[in-house]
Amino acid sequence: MKYLKFLHKPSWAIYKKRESLFGVMVVGEDRQRYISFIIEGSETERRGMINAIRSEFSRDEYENIKPWLTVFEGDKGIVRCKHTGKQRALEILNEIKIGDGNVKTIITTGTIKKAKKALKDYDE
Repeated sequence: MKYLKFLHKPSWAIYKKRESLFGVMVVGEDRQRYISFIIEGSETERRGMINAIRSEFSRDEYENIKPWLTVFEGDKGIVRCKHTGKQRALEILNEIKIGDGNVKTIITTGTIKKAKKALKDYDE
């Protein structure tokens, strides 16, 4: 009987029900990418890394790509950006110099969980 009630709901309700039953992810316009990176040969504070990222991106790029320093610990971190600006974000991150060190990207992924795992695996 529950199944028949399920069929009489509007189509959006059926989709929501399927989403909760099967774990279907709803993909929107603003998908995110997470870029894991390390700083080779130097360390900095979180504020220093934020300033370095802001100074490298032009104003238009910053508004379109929307880079955001999500995780940062001394010499490694994760930057979130829009999926459409991933390639440009990678280029800019690899050009950043912090003191005597360079930023080196490790992995780009769609989930922060995989980005954190990549950082952890890189240390080991």
